[in-house]
Amino acid sequence: MKISIEIDLTPEEAREIVGLPNVGQLHEAFLNVAKNKMKDAASSVDIDPLIKTWSGLGGLAQDALSGFVGAALRPSTSGVKSESDKSGSKKAKD
Repeated sequence: MKISIEIDLTPEEAREIVGLPNVGQLHEAFLNVAKNKMKDAASSVDIDPLIKTWSGLGGLAQDALSGFVGAALRPSTSGVKSESDKSGSKKAKD
């Protein structure tokens, strides 16, 4: 015998039934404090030296970025062998 029960509750109702506290106001207060600290930190950062460093690198920064992207894409395609890889592996076995 199989019995199924479906209960349609909002997350708030489920927390109340289980007896968990409502931490919505605490969550909002924490987010507001975090946002304010991030804004303060962002306003104190001097971006000019960073931009000068990046612009001075020129092509090196672009090459580094393409290297990172290439390295990130390599594992997803490493299981796929091209036709030249397949024929090369046959010759190596012979």
